[in-house]
Amino acid sequence: MRTKLSILVIALAVGLVFSILTVKAQSSTVVRMIPEKSKIGPDDVGSTFKLAVVVENVVDLYGFDIQLNWTTNIIEYVDHTTTVPRTSYPAPNPPSPYEGALNPPTLPIKDIVDEADAIPDAEPGTMAWFAYASLGALQGQTGSATIVVFTFKVTSPPVSEPIVFHFVKVDLSNMAGQPIPYTALDLTIPVGTEHTVTVDETEFTIKILSNSTVKNLQLHAPEPKITFNVTGPAGSAGFCNVTIPKSLIWTTDSWTVLVDGQPATFSITEDAENTYVYITYQHSEHEITIEGTDIVAEFGNILPIMLLAFAAVLLTIVEAQKRILK
Repeated sequence: MRTKLSILVIALAVGLVFSILTVKAQSSTVVRMIPEKSKIGPDDVGSTFKLAVVVENVVDLYGFDIQLNWTTNIIEYVDHTTTVPRTSYPAPNPPSPYEGALNPPTLPIKDIVDEADAIPDAEPGTMAWFAYASLGALQGQTGSATIVVFTFKVTSPPVSEPIVFHFVKVDLSNMAGQPIPYTALDLTIPVGTEHTVTVDETEFTIKILSNSTVKNLQLHAPEPKITFNVTGPAGSAGFCNVTIPKSLIWTTDSWTVLVDGQPATFSITEDAENTYVYITYQHSEHEITIEGTDIVAEFGNILPIMLLAFAAVLLTIVEAQKRILK
C-alpha cells in the first residue's frame, strides 16, 4: 500500500495528534492563489510571472499540507520560494501582500516540485507538494500568510485553453492538532487568442480574451457573422471579450449576440478601429454567435456590380457620341 504522507506525519513529528481529515466546509479561512499577471497573451511569450499561494483569515495555524497542479500547455515552472517561517519573510512577498507562514521554529516535511507528476506518495496529479509545521512554537499564526511564491515562464502563445491552477489536496491544522476548516479556490488565468480569417486574400484578426476554452471560430461570409464554441467547468462563471475589426464587420443598427441561439448578456464598447463585445455566461459547452449588419465585400460578390456599372457608363458614352455625330 502506498504511504500517504499528510498533516498527521507533521503532527507526529512534533508530538501532537493531527487529524488527517481534509476539511472543505465553508469557512472564513480561504486558501487561494494570487497571480502577478491577470491575463496571458501572445506578447507574453518568453516572459516570466510570479504566483503566490496564500492562506487568508486563519486562526492558530500550526501546520499545513498543500498539493497542487497546473496546466502546462503554455507555461513551465522556473523556481519557487517557500516563505517559511514568517519571521524570515516579512510582508509583502509579491505578488502576495502578506508575510510568510508559521511561527518558528519550523519543521519541513515536503517541499518539492515535479511537473512530470512523479512525486512519491503524492496524490495523483500533484506537481507541487508543500508540508510544514511549527516545532514547539508557543502559539499558532493568526491572520493571513504567504505559503509559497512560484515563478513561471510563458513558453508559447495561447491557442485555445486558459491557464488553470488547481488545489489537489489541502490540510490545515491548529496547535491542538485539530483541522482548520477552509475554502480552497482554484485559479484560472484568462488567455488572449488570435484568430485569422480571410476575405479575398485579405487577412483580418479577431482577438478573444477569455477564461474559457475557445475553439472553432468561423466567419460566415457573406453574412456579417462569426461563431465559436466555449467550454469550461460546469456551473462556473465564464466570459469572453471579442475584438472585431470594423474593417471586417460593423453595424448601422445594433449587434446580435446569442449563446446557444438565445439572447446573451453582453455589452459593447468601441474605438476608431475595433468593436469590443463582452459576453458573460455560466460554463458548460456553448456556441457563441456575434452578428452585425454589414461585412467587407468580397471581390467575387462585387464584380458583377462593377461590370454592370462599367457597362452603364460605356453605354452612356456611346449614346452621347451618337448625339454629337448627328
